[in-house]
Amino acid sequence: MSDRSEWEAYYERLVAHARAEQFASPDWNHPYLKRLRRLASLDSARDTLEFGSGRGSLSLAIKRVRPELNVCCLDYSQGALLFSRSLFRRFKTSAWFVNGNFLRLPFPDRSFDLVHGNTVLEHVLDTAEALRELTRVLRPGGYLLVTVPNRNRPDGHTLYDLANDVRYTCLSFGIDELERLVVEADCRIVERFGVSALWVAPSWVLYLPRTLIRRWRAAASNAPSKGERRSRMGILATERRARLITRAVRAFGRSVDFGWLAAQGSVNSFVDRHRLLPPSACLTIGVVAQKPPK
Repeated sequence: MSDRSEWEAYYERLVAHARAEQFASPDWNHPYLKRLRRLASLDSARDTLEFGSGRGSLSLAIKRVRPELNVCCLDYSQGALLFSRSLFRRFKTSAWFVNGNFLRLPFPDRSFDLVHGNTVLEHVLDTAEALRELTRVLRPGGYLLVTVPNRNRPDGHTLYDLANDVRYTCLSFGIDELERLVVEADCRIVERFGVSALWVAPSWVLYLPRTLIRRWRAAASNAPSKGERRSRMGILATERRARLITRAVRAFGRSVDFGWLAAQGSVNSFVDRHRLLPPSACLTIGVVAQKPPK
């Protein structure tokens, strides 16, 4: 299956349970949001681009703070943009929504004062080319804000990808590597930062068997012999049973997640607010960079 198909399937699952009300009060103490708000509040900030905007909640947050901003949301997924449009309508504000790939941005040079993306850059194989394209559309003196998974913390993003059977491209980086790539794209580093000490949900345990079954099924689908076909039939039957069990306990799992994730969020908020961990020890690493004024 292609990355685009996997991406659309992922967002179909993601927005199925999303509600506009959950985005009404953003956590401005979150390390990414705190920096995004600061950069979007600069007098020089007029036009902003969020690449890989997903559900659009980050762009919505700064648009509600500064209604005069020209906000552009770009995403690879039509489903994500459809949800974003409905979210902005729900809060009676507007943005420019573009379906596209940030390796080939459909904008002229020097179009934006702020370009940002939260855990998005890792979804392309050619990171250097992506950063060159992002800085191409950034005006001189403008800012770039990006975060990516930390290679030193596979218990976060990597575990999530396994539990949720993520099959689209998802890389990870060290903080020095990320900074080097940004500098090579003709930006200077203003700040490095980290996000979150913990990220795990009890319900992920329910999804691991499903992931393994799907992967066994994919491996068996290439087998031509009768015995292997019977094996595939057995795998399909097992998968159906697994789906029934998963559906039966999913509601319980979500209720357990709710309490767990609330407590985990409080821990992360405390750690982030007091900077108890260096960026290299956090689940997610990020940088703020500036394109040199000409």
